[in-house]
Amino acid sequence: MKNMHLPTGSFGIAALAFLLPFVTVGCNGSNAQVAQFSGVNLMGGGNVQGQAVQGDWHLMVAFGALVFAVIVCLVNSGAIQAQHARANYNLAIVCGVVAAGMLFWVKSYLDGQVSSQGGGVITVKYEFGYWIALLCSAAGAGLAWYTSTQLEGGGGRSSGVNSTD
Repeated sequence: MKNMHLPTGSFGIAALAFLLPFVTVGCNGSNAQVAQFSGVNLMGGGNVQGQAVQGDWHLMVAFGALVFAVIVCLVNSGAIQAQHARANYNLAIVCGVVAAGMLFWVKSYLDGQVSSQGGGVITVKYEFGYWIALLCSAAGAGLAWYTSTQLEGGGGRSSGVNSTD
C-alpha cells in the first residue's frame, strides 16, 4: 500500500515542529518581543528576563504521544497481518487526537492566562511551529484512520461471511 507511511511522516513532522518557534511573547501596541519559545522550551521551562518559567506537562504528553505514534506506525511497516496493523493504526489515531487536544488546550490556557493576568499589555503570538505541530497531529490521526480503512478486510468490519455467495 502506497500511503502506509503518510501517518508516520505526518506524526514525525509534528514532533520535529517542537524544535521550531512555538510562541512569541510581546508587548501590546509595540513590536517589542519579550521572549520566544520553541515547543521544547515550553515543555522544559526556562528563564525569561531572569524569572523562572515552569514547563508544561500538557506539551510533554503531546510530544510523547507523537513520538509513540511514530513508533507505532513504524512497527506497522513490519506487520504481517492486517488485523495487527489496524489495531496499531487505531492506537496511532488515539495518539494523534491526544496530541492535537493537548496542543489546543495549551493555547486555550495561555490565552486565558494572558487575558486574566496580562492586563491587556502582554500579547502572545503563536508561531509556525505550533501550527505545524497542531495540524500535522490532526492530519496524522486522519491519515492513520484512512490507512486503517484501506487495509485488507475493510477496516475491521468483516463478519467472516462472504457476501458474494
